[in-house]
Parts: sequence; structure tokens; C-alpha cells
Amino acid sequence: MCPQSLRTQREDDTLRAAVQLPEKWVDMMHVITSDYVSPAAYRLGLCLVFGINVMVPQLSDEEIAVDRAERHTLLHALQVRLKRTVAKKNQGAPSTLSDAGEQERIALAMFVSLYAIAESDGHLGIESPGRPQTQTVLLEMIQAVLRPELSLSPLSIITPPEDADLAIIVLVRWGVTLPWAWRTWEDARLYNSEVTEHLVSTRTEAHIRSG
Repeated sequence: MCPQSLRTQREDDTLRAAVQLPEKWVDMMHVITSDYVSPAAYRLGLCLVFGINVMVPQLSDEEIAVDRAERHTLLHALQVRLKRTVAKKNQGAPSTLSDAGEQERIALAMFVSLYAIAESDGHLGIESPGRPQTQTVLLEMIQAVLRPELSLSPLSIITPPEDADLAIIVLVRWGVTLPWAWRTWEDARLYNSEVTEHLVSTRTEAHIRSG
């Protein structure tokens, strides 16, 4: 049970984040690319974008036509965010992914799921900037969500986590993350590509448990 004081604090943080969001949906992508909104506002904006682009089509009983212009804008915004992360990494900034808390891990899961859907559309014609580096960061995001053993030993790779929390559920049950990951890292020689095997074992276990 979450303490009342913590629930009150989270509600207050959510309200503060909400007032930073734009008035019009067409400007929502600026929240993803901006350096000036708070982390809470970024997570809230990402959650709304995730809901529209991932959850609504998956929950709908009818096939929803893809808005190419909006999908193009989404992929561009995500790539801008990734490019900034790569730049900070190249400048020697310490990575915080391995120490990500619950809310940060959920945001990472939504980011990867959105990126998978946006990049899976083969008709956009957008080249991923600095592809090897962005792929490395995306794998680090997946690893931060799944939290396998740091050694990535053969046993830890095939062993799914016992506590599939919300972040893991978002990553493995929503969108097209798994087939996208297999296409993206089909070459097993790529650095850290074994993380995709852990993703598969986690998805399989989640499917079995959901029965």
C-alpha cells in the first residue's frame, strides 16, 4: 500500500507536470524533444503519446489507418531525443540508465515501444542518425527495463525476471517491440545484442503467466 503522503506528492507532481504540457496535440512532440520541461512533464507527455500510438490501435476492434505525417513526426522526435542521449554519452556524461527508478523505467519502456512502432513503418524513408550508436542506447534502455544480471551470463539471458513489474509489462506486451528487436539486432555479433534473447524469454514467460 502506497503511503498517503507519497500519493499526495505524486498527485502534486502530476499536476505540476500537466500545466507544462502544450494546449494543442500538434505541439505534443515538443515535450519529447525539449530540454526545458521537467522530467515529470516529459514522462506525462510520453505517456499520452504512447496511449494514442500504441494502446489505442491495439485495443481497437477495427483497424486504424496510420497517419503517415504524424508517424513521421513521432519518429523524428524520438530520434532527436536519442541523438541528444548519444551526444551526452560521447561527452563522457555518466549514464543513469542502470540506476533508473520505477517511473524512469516505465518511461524507457514506452519510449522503446514507440520507437519500435515508428521505425517499423517502412514507408517513412527516415534514416536513423548515427545508427550504431542509437542502437547501443536503445539496447541499454531495454536492458534497464528488464534488469538482467549485469554479467549477462547464458543462464541469466534465458531466465526471465521473477517480478514482471509495470515497466516490463509495457515493454513486452504492448506494440511490436519483439519483432522489431529481432529485425534490428538480427546479427548476433553486434555488441550487447544478447539482450534481445532476454527480451524473448521475458515475453514468453509473461505470455505463459497470463494464460
